[in-house]
Amino acid sequence: MTWDASNIYFGLTRRSFNSGADLLVYVDVSSGGADSTMPRYASGIRALFKATGGIFYPDYCMLMDHNSSYGLYKGINTFGRDSWTSTTFSGRVSHVDVGNIEIKYIYPPVDYEAKIDVSIEMIGQNLTGKTYLDYFNIVWENQSFQVNFTMELKSDINQLEVLSLIKNITIIITLNADIVFGISTTAIHGNIDLNVPFGVTIKNIESNNTYGKISYNFKFCTILGDIVGIDNEGDIEFKTYNVEYAQNCSLFLDTNTGDILVEIHQNKDIGANITGIIKNAENINIIYRDNSANIGALFLLHNANQFFTIWDQWVGFSYSSLEGGNGYIFQSFDFPTRYNYNLSFYKNNGEGRYHVDLISLPFS
Repeated sequence: MTWDASNIYFGLTRRSFNSGADLLVYVDVSSGGADSTMPRYASGIRALFKATGGIFYPDYCMLMDHNSSYGLYKGINTFGRDSWTSTTFSGRVSHVDVGNIEIKYIYPPVDYEAKIDVSIEMIGQNLTGKTYLDYFNIVWENQSFQVNFTMELKSDINQLEVLSLIKNITIIITLNADIVFGISTTAIHGNIDLNVPFGVTIKNIESNNTYGKISYNFKFCTILGDIVGIDNEGDIEFKTYNVEYAQNCSLFLDTNTGDILVEIHQNKDIGANITGIIKNAENINIIYRDNSANIGALFLLHNANQFFTIWDQWVGFSYSSLEGGNGYIFQSFDFPTRYNYNLSFYKNNGEGRYHVDLISLPFS
C-alpha cells in the first residue's frame, strides 16, 4: 500500500475473490466517520471497531466481492446512526412538459434504484376511448449510472387544447436512499419539489422551470456538489436543517418574476463554505438560525447596499460594511456563551445580481 497527494494505492497478489471470502479495507482520513463495519448480506450484522482509545472511525470502505462486483463506500455517523453509502454516481434526469414533480427517498430494503408513479387527470370532450399515450410521449430509460424520464406533449396535437383538458398531473419520483444521486430536472408547466431526508448523500442538483415553483428541502443529509435553481415565472424556496457539506458548495438561484426564500437552520458545523449567487427575484429573504453555543456563521453580502434591508430582529451578530462600502459583513460573536443566533436579510424593489457567501464558524 502507498499513497500520494491525491490517491491511495492497494496491491494484492495470489488471491481470487470470485468465490469464498470478500476483501474489505477501511480507511480513516478525517474526523467523524462510522463506528461500525459495513453490513453485508441479508443478516445486516455490524461489528463495532475497537481501536485503542476509540480513535478509529473510518470514512471509507473499499469492497472487493468478485471481478465484476467491487466499489467504494462512504461511512457517515449522523446522530448515532451509521450509514454506508456507495460513492458510485447515479444520474437522475427528468423532463416534463406538464405536471408537478415530487422527488423523495425511500430507505432500504428496496430492489430498485428509482421508481416513478404518474397520475394523470383529464376532463373534457372527445376523451372517450383514449389513453394518455394519445397525448404524451413517455420515455423511461434505466441504464447503468443513468436514469432518465421524459414526458412530453406530442407535437402533432393542439397543445393549448390539451392543456385545457388537464386538471392534474403528478409525477412522484422515489429514489433509493442508499444510492448517491445527482439530480437534473426540467419542467415547463408545474412545480418541482425535492425532499432529501436524514442520512441521505446527494451530489449536484439542478432544476429548471418555466411556469411553477421550485422547492428544495434538505434535512440532516450530506451534500457533495453544487445546487442550481432557475425559474422563469415562479418562486424558489431553499430550506436546510442541519445539513453537512462534504465540500465547498456553489448555490445559484435565479427567478425573473418570483420571490426567493433561503432559510438555514444549523446547530452543527456545516463542514464547508457556501458561495451563493441570487439573481433577479422580486423579493429575496435570507434567514439564518441556530441555537448552539459552538456554531456560528460569517455572511458576506456583495453588491447589496442599494437593495437589501437588514431586519432589526437579528441577534448574536456583529455588523460592518465591506471594504468599498458596497455590501455588508455579519459575523457571529460571543462564543461560547451565546446560544441563540438569528439573522434575516430582505430585498425588494429592483432587479440585480446578489452575491451572498456563508462561511461556517465552529467554535474551537
